[in-house]
Amino acid sequence: MSRNAEPRPDHEPTPNLQLSSLLDEAKLSNMAFAREVRAIAAHHGHTLACDHNHVRRWREGHASRAVPPRFIAEALSRRLGRGLSLSDVGMDAQGRIPSAQGMLEFAGSPAEILSLTHALCGPAESLDRTQPNGPLTALAPAVLRWLVVPPPNAPARHLPGRPVTSGDIDRASTMSAFDQIDRRSGGAVARLPAVEFLRVGVVPLLGAHYTGPTGRDLYSAAALCTYGIARYTFDADLPGLASRYAVLALSMAHQADDQLLGAYIVALLAEQALLADAPQIALTYVSAALTATGEQGPRARAGLHAVEARVHARLDNPVPARAATARAERGLAKPSAAPCPAWLEHYDHGMVAQSAAQCALALGNAATARRRAEQALGAIPADRVRDAVVIRLYLAAALARQGSVEESCEQTEAALLHADGIESSAVTVAMRLVAEDLQSLSREPRTASVLQRIGKATSRQPSTPL
Repeated sequence: MSRNAEPRPDHEPTPNLQLSSLLDEAKLSNMAFAREVRAIAAHHGHTLACDHNHVRRWREGHASRAVPPRFIAEALSRRLGRGLSLSDVGMDAQGRIPSAQGMLEFAGSPAEILSLTHALCGPAESLDRTQPNGPLTALAPAVLRWLVVPPPNAPARHLPGRPVTSGDIDRASTMSAFDQIDRRSGGAVARLPAVEFLRVGVVPLLGAHYTGPTGRDLYSAAALCTYGIARYTFDADLPGLASRYAVLALSMAHQADDQLLGAYIVALLAEQALLADAPQIALTYVSAALTATGEQGPRARAGLHAVEARVHARLDNPVPARAATARAERGLAKPSAAPCPAWLEHYDHGMVAQSAAQCALALGNAATARRRAEQALGAIPADRVRDAVVIRLYLAAALARQGSVEESCEQTEAALLHADGIESSAVTVAMRLVAEDLQSLSREPRTASVLQRIGKATSRQPSTPL
C-alpha cells in the first residue's frame, strides 16, 4: 500500500459513481485530478499530500480523511465551470460516502441518481428486515421537491462508446414479465428478479452515453422499472427498502419530466401511509399527486382518485370518499384525447370497484362493500390472481358483517385455496381483516376451522400489520 493511501475499512464500500462520473466528464485522470486538488488547497494556504492513490480510493467509495472534501468539490467546480456541492461529488462534510440504504433524499442530478441506483440494487441488496423504516414524514421533503422544483434540462452524459438507442430503452421498459409474477404470486416473488433486471439491464444504460430526448426516455423507463420494484417491495413487507426505491423512482421521473408517473409514485407512498395508519400524511401525498396532474385528462387521473377515495374513507369522510370514487369511475368511462401510457392499463374498472369495496368496509357499509366486491370479481382479468384473492376476502368480510357466516366462510375458503403459493402483504392484511370479523361471530366448528386456516396462512405470509 502507498504511504499516502488511506487505510481500508473492514466493510466493502459502495463505489462513488457520482465522483467517477464527474471526473470522466472533466476528462481527468486520477493523477491529474490529484494535482488540481493540491493546487486548490495551496490557493487556500494548505499543503496536502494527495496523489493518484487517494483519488482511486475516493472512486472506490472510501472516505476522504486526509483531504478536506470541500477542495474536491471546488476543484471539480472550476474544471467543469459550474458550482458543485458535496452531495454532487458523493461526499458529506467529513468526506464519507453517504449510505444509499439509509437515504430518503430526493436525488437532483443524473450522477447522484446513478450512484443511488447502483447502491440500492447492487449485490449486497437483500431481504434484510433491519432496513430502517424511518418516520413517514421523512419522505415529505422529497415529495415537496418533486412538486415544486421545475424539471431540469434533459439528462445527458457525454462519454466514449456506443450511445443509448431507442431499442435499448424499449428493452429497459419491459416490466410486463415481472408484473405478471406480481399479479400471480405476489410482490415478494417478483421483486428479486426485477431488482436483478434493474442492475443488469438498466444501470449500465444510465452510466452510458446519451443526450437530449433519449435521456428523457431513458430516465422515464428507469423510473417505471424502479416504481415497479417499489410496489413489489412494499408488497413483500419491506417498507424501509421500498420507500428508498420509491424516492429513487420519483427522482428519475423528475429527470424524465414525467409528471404523471411521478404522481402515481407519490400515490403509492400515500397508500403505504394508509397501511401505517397515517391517513393525514396519506392525504397530503395524494393531494400533491392530484395538484401536479391538474392538466392531465380524467382517464389518466382515475387511479389517483381511487387512492384519494380510500384516504377519505380511512379519515371517516364518506362524502368526499364517494365523490372521489365517482371521479375515478367517470374518468375510466371517458375516452382520452391522447393515448394513456401502457402502465396505466392496470387502473381499470375492476381496480376502482375493488377500491370502492375497501372504502365501504372502512366506512362500515357492509351492503355496499359486498356489492362492490362482487363487481370487482366480475371485472378483473383472470391473470390478477393476487387481486382476486384480496377481493374475495373483502367480500367475505362484508358477508360476515351482514351476519352471513356460512357464505363468509365459503368465500374465505375459496380465497385461501387460491392464495396458496402467493407471497403478498396485501393478502395478509385482507386475511386478518376477515379473521377479526369472523372472531366476533359464531364459534361453530366451521368458523373455528376457517380461523385456524387463516392463522396458518398468515404465518407463511409477509407480516404487515393492520
